[in-house]
Amino acid sequence: MAARTLARGMGTFFKDCEHPESRWSKCPHEYKIRYRSAAGKQTEESGFGAQDKAIARLTEVYNQKKAAPQSQSKAERIQKYGRMRFEEYVEEWKVGQRHLAASSVRHFDYSDNPLDGVKPPQYDPARAVIPFLEQLRAIRTAGDDAFMLVVDLMSGCGLRNGEAYAVNLNNIVADDVYRVTEQVVQSTRRYGPLKHRKAGEYRDVPLPARIRKTIEWYVEKYGTFGGYLLRQSTDTRKPHPYWGTDDQWKRIKASGKVDMALTARREG
Repeated sequence: MAARTLARGMGTFFKDCEHPESRWSKCPHEYKIRYRSAAGKQTEESGFGAQDKAIARLTEVYNQKKAAPQSQSKAERIQKYGRMRFEEYVEEWKVGQRHLAASSVRHFDYSDNPLDGVKPPQYDPARAVIPFLEQLRAIRTAGDDAFMLVVDLMSGCGLRNGEAYAVNLNNIVADDVYRVTEQVVQSTRRYGPLKHRKAGEYRDVPLPARIRKTIEWYVEKYGTFGGYLLRQSTDTRKPHPYWGTDDQWKRIKASGKVDMALTARREG
């Protein structure tokens, strides 16, 4: 069965017989048309004695769909498909797919769970410990001023490490709001977009008064570099290196300045 497709979205007309398209004008069989309704359902009509009549009907349907308000078409789809189960939709969809091979149909009818026999990945996360308030106070003062600033931003504003390293005075958009716009990317050691976000996207977080005071104190003491508070000590043209804070944290834990027994009692 051959079919002729009109402009995109208008549908097709054909003859359901053994004659090739070149013989349709002399063939006695009637024309049929196939199109999608405003609700998205594939529809078929027959009984057209001439090609012009089939095309005219397709044109009429197409113009009706174009003229119908979008909200009406959406309402029709919701009414038809809103409560339809997925397997029912698939059965309707398969009927309209003329070119599906038998092997493809068998694939769609496959009833077994495709995940049977698949082994889940092994995930053994490290144990995370939330410090007590008194332990946090000890941590923030155990390192240098940059370390204290990072600890305050992470604990007070919920910033990730890289986001805290990219702290910028210009990101205080209100007395109690900090706009997180970028982070220091560990792999590139440069400023980059936030995790799972595109360049230019941001998120606003609450800025407690005590954290704002820490930022203002640090700026008054050290100044800024284009608005940035933290830069590499040996080359202020470069962002704050992640290893500077990591090395301090390792030394703090090893030195015993912070009572790590608080963590043990909490876990117990």
